[in-house]
Amino acid sequence: MSVTGTIDSICEELYRRRELYGISYFTLAGSNFERFAPIVERLSGK
Repeated sequence: MSVTGTIDSICEELYRRRELYGISYFTLAGSNFERFAPIVERLSGK
């Protein structure tokens, strides 16, 4: 499953998947890790 969109929409989708499926770890594919940093920062510790 992939996610796309704004930082807000991606965070909301990852929260939804955690609640629905109990998923709390995600794998990043590709080399654009820096682009995902704001999402990791927002979700860390939650």
